Amino acid sequence: MNAVPFIYEFSIVILFVVFLGIAAWYIFCKAQQKTKVQAEEKLREKVTNFRLITENMTDLISVIDTDCIIQFVSPSHEKMLGYKIEDFLGQSGFSFVHPDDLEVLMANWQTVVTKKETIQRLIRYRHQDGHYIVMEANAAPILDNHGNVSSVLIASRDIQERLAAEEAMKESEAKFRLIAENSFDLIGMIDEHGTMRYVSPSHQTLLGYRPAEIEGRHFANFIHPTDLELVLNHFDTMIQTKGNGKLRYRVKRHNDEYVWIESQVGAVLNKSGNLSHLVIVSRDISDRIQYEEKLRQMAFYDSLTGVPNRRLLYDRLGQIISAAKRNQELFALLYLDFDRFKWVNDTMGHDVGDELLKQFVERIQETIRDMDTISRLGGDEFAIILPHITTSEDIGRIAERILQTLEMPWSIKGSEFITTSSIGISIFPFDGENIDTLLGRADHALYEAKAKGRNQYQFYTKDLDEQITRSMKLENGLKRALKDEHFHLVYQPQINLQTNEWAGMEVLLRYEHPILGPVSPTEFIPVCEKIGLIHDITEWVLKTACRQHIEWQKLGLPPLKMAINISPSTLEHQHFYNMVTATLAETNMNPGHLEFEITENALMENIEDVTILLKQLARLGISISLDDFGSGYSSLLYFKRLPIVKIKIDKSLADGLPDQEKDKAIIDSILTLANRLHIDVLCEGVETKGQAEYLKENGCHMAQGFFYSRPLKTEDIEKQFIMVKTGQPI
Repeated sequence: MNAVPFIYEFSIVILFVVFLGIAAWYIFCKAQQKTKVQAEEKLREKVTNFRLITENMTDLISVIDTDCIIQFVSPSHEKMLGYKIEDFLGQSGFSFVHPDDLEVLMANWQTVVTKKETIQRLIRYRHQDGHYIVMEANAAPILDNHGNVSSVLIASRDIQERLAAEEAMKESEAKFRLIAENSFDLIGMIDEHGTMRYVSPSHQTLLGYRPAEIEGRHFANFIHPTDLELVLNHFDTMIQTKGNGKLRYRVKRHNDEYVWIESQVGAVLNKSGNLSHLVIVSRDISDRIQYEEKLRQMAFYDSLTGVPNRRLLYDRLGQIISAAKRNQELFALLYLDFDRFKWVNDTMGHDVGDELLKQFVERIQETIRDMDTISRLGGDEFAIILPHITTSEDIGRIAERILQTLEMPWSIKGSEFITTSSIGISIFPFDGENIDTLLGRADHALYEAKAKGRNQYQFYTKDLDEQITRSMKLENGLKRALKDEHFHLVYQPQINLQTNEWAGMEVLLRYEHPILGPVSPTEFIPVCEKIGLIHDITEWVLKTACRQHIEWQKLGLPPLKMAINISPSTLEHQHFYNMVTATLAETNMNPGHLEFEITENALMENIEDVTILLKQLARLGISISLDDFGSGYSSLLYFKRLPIVKIKIDKSLADGLPDQEKDKAIIDSILTLANRLHIDVLCEGVETKGQAEYLKENGCHMAQGFFYSRPLKTEDIEKQFIMVKTGQPI
């Protein structure tokens, strides 16, 4: 084997290996250099970042070695504590701390250094001018590569504003609690779930609950069921909007009664702006609610009867009209009043009248349906709304029930009497589609019901418009009739059947309207009663008849009795008796020549007071006769209790004479009774010779009617008298 080539080859291998080694070392050194450069670059970046952070932060950053010597402080130290940076470096970390904090601070320092724990506490740092600043400091250990503490990083933050805020909060909480504990108002806190977190002691005073009985429970447990939905919706709104609001509702007391409160609700937010809780301040407003209810009652309800007044009626009518239009339904409006309410007030006093109105309402409310509404329009006028009506027959049945209920006798404050009511009816939409039209036409129908004799109901019809127009003209004319001398008297002779001579004169009132012409008494007398003229008219009739009687005596006529019809409302007038005595004195009329004719209606409605008055008139010498006997109840008690000296048999009982057996039997019975009671009998409406002869033959004392004479004017009476004196037949 040749040694030279081998050595040569071996040398080449060695050189190649050395070259590879040098190359690898070069590459490694380059890599190390690059890593070092990168590390230095990162270090510079970190230093730069640290410097930027520490130079621009407001917190204090310092580094203290394990011997507690300050190695680094951030520039914020100068701004915060007033010293220069070099004043800190090399100084003890305890040099700038309040002496009273040193002991605790040193103990904390040992914990950080030895136990490698992070400590947080409040430290008072001395400012360059000598005052101290309270700061919150965090001390954290800095470890070397071996895990040993090489230094301590301290980050401090000024918390004086926070402490002031916390102090203010504590003060506020103290004030809140002081107010809450001593307030008469109810003060509470509710969380977002509706749970009561705090309630003031005043809850026990007002509601009877101890705070512990409420706290921790949902507020809904104490709300009136009717108000619960309103309150829940309101609180949900407060929670969602984080706003404030006010509402009224009822809360339950410990005894299960409810009290009205008014609550002011306000949202309290936390630092994040989210809802923390709701504060509720409430006060008892029960007295205010009662007062407001009284005001509402005064505004919308009649103070005497408690039913809706005209204002509330208009409101409800408006609602019912809208509903009826929407549902295409009918409803009726009834207009009604008392037929003799003025008489009740005048004769029995307003206390009785007021009680009558209240009982009137009670009777009607027992008669009408629950859905119906009665309202007082004023005085004795009322309106009733009947919704959901299908036929006029239904309305008629209800109206009839009302009339039957109201015609039953009244017993009030020791007085017993009978009054009736009249009703006018309009129907929506046939008689009108607005409030005023419906009320006006119901009033027209009421007027017609009264004109037809009262104690009945009347539906509005189009024909009533003409009648109402006539009635208004008549009413306006009657108000001026006395002044304008549109009244006059006529006289119908009353004949003594046994002597065929005049026994008296019935005084009859006549009226001629300047436009309508002559108007029947059956039409204008009820109007005079309605508008309150009948008393003045009766006084005029009485004076005129008395003066005429005196004049006739001067002419030689015999002292015939002047029979004057007295209206029930006049008979009940409180000054009627005084008016009669004054007229007798003024005209020098002999009361024995007067006869007052009264109807059974006047007796049956207030017989106690009428009895007293009639006896007073009888003592004056005035005769009392019972008119239209047989057309009403014809109670025989009248003859026992009243000073009646004559009865006038109604024309309807004499119509069948002398042929109808029933008519004859009735007449005979009346004549027999009157004869036993020593009461004169006059039969009205005698129109035939047969009637006259039958009455005469069976003992009737007097008669009047067209067979003998129609009503005569004054001059005709005087002519008739002359004929009698000259022997000519009547």
